[in-house]
Amino acid sequence: MMKLRPYSVKKVFFLVVNVFPLLLAAQQARLYFPQKLSEGIHEVDISANGTVISTFMNNEFRFWDVATGKLISNFPLPTDYVFSRGFGSYCEMMPDGSGIIYTSVGLDNYPQIQFWDRDKQKRGVLTTAPRGYFSADGNFLFTKEYDPGGTGDLYDYQIKCYPIAEREGPEESQLFVHEKAELFPLPIHPLQVLIVESDQEDILDPEFQYSLSLIDFKKSEKSTFTPVFTHKPIVVDLMTTQPIAVLNTGEAEQAHLKLFNYEQGKFGRDLGPYPGVPVCTTLSPDERYLYALLDNGQIVQQDLTTGRPPELLIEVDLYLYSGPDIEIFSPVLKNTSGGLIGLFKSGEHQLEAWNIDRGQKIWEQAVTTVQENYDDQLDQILPFRAPGREPAVLIADRQGNILVRDLQSGRITQSFEYGYPVEPREAGLDPDGKLRIRADGKQWSFDLPSGRLTPLPAPSDNSTLQHQFALPDGRRIDLKINGFDYSIQLVDQSQDQLLAKLYLLNDREWVIIKPDGLFDASPGAMNLLYYVVDLEIIELDQLKGRYFEPGLLQKLLGYSPERLRSVEGMNQLMLYPKLSAQIEGEQLQVQLTERNGGIGPVSVFVNGKEVERDVNPDRKTAFSYNLSGTHHLLLRHPDSTNIVSLRAFNEAGWLKGPSVELVYRPAARAKGNGSGAENSWEASLDPKMYVVSIGTSDYNGDQLDLQFAAQDALAMAKALQSVGANLFANGDSIEVHCLSTVPATETGLEATPIHWQFASKANIESTLKDIRRRAKAEDVLLVYLSGHGLTYGASEAAQFYYLTHDVNSEDMLSDPDARARYTVSTEELTAWLKDIAALKQVLIIDACNSGKVIDNLTSTTRSLNSSQIRALDRMKDRTGTFILSGSAADKVSYEASEYGQGLLTYALLQGMLGVATRNTADGDYVDVMKLFQYAADEVPRLATSINGIQSPMLGFPSTGASFDIGIFDERVDISIGNKKPVVNWIRFLNRETITDDQGIEVRLREKLARETEKGKDADLLFVEINNYPNGYTLNGLYSVDARGIIHTDIRLIRGNEPPIILEVEATDDVERLVQYIFRKVKPMLHQE
Repeated sequence: MMKLRPYSVKKVFFLVVNVFPLLLAAQQARLYFPQKLSEGIHEVDISANGTVISTFMNNEFRFWDVATGKLISNFPLPTDYVFSRGFGSYCEMMPDGSGIIYTSVGLDNYPQIQFWDRDKQKRGVLTTAPRGYFSADGNFLFTKEYDPGGTGDLYDYQIKCYPIAEREGPEESQLFVHEKAELFPLPIHPLQVLIVESDQEDILDPEFQYSLSLIDFKKSEKSTFTPVFTHKPIVVDLMTTQPIAVLNTGEAEQAHLKLFNYEQGKFGRDLGPYPGVPVCTTLSPDERYLYALLDNGQIVQQDLTTGRPPELLIEVDLYLYSGPDIEIFSPVLKNTSGGLIGLFKSGEHQLEAWNIDRGQKIWEQAVTTVQENYDDQLDQILPFRAPGREPAVLIADRQGNILVRDLQSGRITQSFEYGYPVEPREAGLDPDGKLRIRADGKQWSFDLPSGRLTPLPAPSDNSTLQHQFALPDGRRIDLKINGFDYSIQLVDQSQDQLLAKLYLLNDREWVIIKPDGLFDASPGAMNLLYYVVDLEIIELDQLKGRYFEPGLLQKLLGYSPERLRSVEGMNQLMLYPKLSAQIEGEQLQVQLTERNGGIGPVSVFVNGKEVERDVNPDRKTAFSYNLSGTHHLLLRHPDSTNIVSLRAFNEAGWLKGPSVELVYRPAARAKGNGSGAENSWEASLDPKMYVVSIGTSDYNGDQLDLQFAAQDALAMAKALQSVGANLFANGDSIEVHCLSTVPATETGLEATPIHWQFASKANIESTLKDIRRRAKAEDVLLVYLSGHGLTYGASEAAQFYYLTHDVNSEDMLSDPDARARYTVSTEELTAWLKDIAALKQVLIIDACNSGKVIDNLTSTTRSLNSSQIRALDRMKDRTGTFILSGSAADKVSYEASEYGQGLLTYALLQGMLGVATRNTADGDYVDVMKLFQYAADEVPRLATSINGIQSPMLGFPSTGASFDIGIFDERVDISIGNKKPVVNWIRFLNRETITDDQGIEVRLREKLARETEKGKDADLLFVEINNYPNGYTLNGLYSVDARGIIHTDIRLIRGNEPPIILEVEATDDVERLVQYIFRKVKPMLHQE
């Protein structure tokens, strides 16, 4: 733990308090997501090294990582502390970003310096000090503290020095200054401070005099220089290579600049005359030139070596605030690689950046920096320069938005994530036993047994909610709202123990965190989560294998029979080595710096696909890797950017570091150099889609047989051939394979271009390896699996096994040789997929957990358990694959006999029929991510109608963007089980007004929607989509006579069939008319 200890032996004003003991602080991981900013930011600062930003709002400090824009720590101040600009408060980051000092007003109304570290541990309190100053090297903190034992009224302030790290301190010293003394830490000598103070003891004398002093803490000496000044000298600038200060010794309205050597105590030549008073200055990198922005808008340059008068560079429209209220921005001049940049205000609300050398305005931004009312929140502007980086400026506006701009280009280099979670006002069980969450006029329903979040339409009911409820095992749960982090806490009443916290991020996404670190989250929320270890951001997937527990809440509350994994003793993080790399020609040069976790594998990826699991088997700290064997994974288009990325693991192999990415530009190969698709640089740029659709219904014996798996594979193959042919070169660049257990004579594929084979493991492997020999990086690969599956192995090493035809029983799978011969493991599937050059890959698994199937043979249920989900999740980022698998929530995935197809397959086919396409002027595109999200939402709704719940798992690779796999149009032929008639279009118009002024259409839509919600009891389905196969359209015209009677002319139409005329009784009641129409429609829909 870092301690502050004053160099002076007087320690009565310093107190160290540990309020949060840190266990394993350097390796303790915390789970974060972007946090809510509910109002403007009161204070903001950035560390001297440019890596961490601190903000203060709502009595809370927050630390942000500049490189990623992510929150890395936050903590509230005790309620008895006052921190307010109105009390003259200020805050300042530690130079390395490890903590913050700030002033507050104590109970005795004296200002105090409070000191907090980044890990929420209070370090100490320095009393009667209005502010502190860090030394240039960041190792010391200087303060000016009230000391009633001083030499006199004006000298009752003692200068103290606190080391930031443990050091030997000097002997006791009496270093006193006047009340109004100003401190300037010197850049050359970290333990020296230049002091500007009044040297007049008689405070009634109107003729104040000022002096310069130098305090040397190493020697415990204070040296006062002569002469004294009748006007307060202003320190304009401090050189960093020489012990020289640039001073303005003139009156407030004049500029009289001098060079002062504070080591010798001597003044050098006068500078000037200046045509105005310097508002801000900067020295050139070699400290030969002084640049000054004057109060008249002139920017001048002066050669300090010659003493010649300053030269005018440019004149700008400068706005300087002179009112009585707070102005929190001062102009700045900064040297950049692109020249001298000036940042200033040209109007009360206009910030401008100018390239002084070119005399050009670079960028501008509207700002508010003047506090006109006491409660106003102001924009805050902080120019900074991180070591080795170009100068930048941080802007925090009144709404709480934070961004960083590159100073010389104005480009926004970082914006800071915020806005989550939803702030709940009330949470409790509704009369249906579902968790109801209310916040700001909105309501959500969270089904505890399934973990499904549903936004409720507004307005929703305001029924009384139960804040306590009983679980199936008899435990009683309290629901509590945490006003600080906006979580819903689930507390075990009997043990007064916090079970978990539930965070609602938006209408779809949620996170559940257990105190020991286990968590579960919706798919979208996964993309927002990350870990922080000692202010180092660790991506979620680096620790996800340890702490991700699918179905966490259901297991905690007893709705799931699965046991929770124990993470006891796992909070000790053995960190991976730090990694740096460069590409030299075809050689990837890698350097590792070992940390406490040792050196483990180093993985190499090309364009998001893993090419080598471990390129450092000898565990060297420096090595090279030849990239020439990865050319088959490179995009050929000249505008494409190819990325090589590396990740380093710890020695144990379970924790991996962040991705280090490099742009790879290999030299183009000559023709004929190498052979085959893998080695040749010459290849077609046009993408091709490969589809491998696999379905196993017929197993060895009849114990495991399924009804629809093989037929589902046939349906998917036909559908993808149909939509894919429209997108991929009119069918010339699509290749579809169907492997199923349906007899060859019964597939119906004879007149199609689809290639059929029997679904054996050998045929599956040979098909994928054949594609491997021909595929290129630009291609698309989609693999569909339907049938039985099994999880086998210890929890962390468990694999998912797809069972092929030759399996006949669960006992057979305990034999490793049988598993190798007759099943496809995730490890094998991963290897096959990552060897295929296609960078856009999709894997759809509609498979069951055979162990559960064997236990419940008569139900033919299909499910995935937590181990399977983790196995598939590990797979997606190794192969760059989009994964959709059913199911997850309660391990029940029925073959939807009402539809004659598996529910996941049914939802996918329905989505491809235009329901889940991306509508453009060029057509309806089948987008992978949109299709997957539709299926994930639709399957649970479909399952409700057959008394089953199925929640598919979505897995998107961290480096992949969505892409299209087809186009839906009138030529598309997709066979989908449709046992119920579907009305897909309603249109009613008043003949006279050509509008539906009676609201018949909207009422009919509501009526049919309510009927559709009946699920298995519904007489029809209402789906609002054009060109739905075999769907009905309901069109009508009506008129209203003088008595208000509505007369209708209605047609029911399906495809090209003759329209059905519906004779409906006239009425003056619109609701009654809708009921009449519905009664006429139902029997007509069921006529064949």
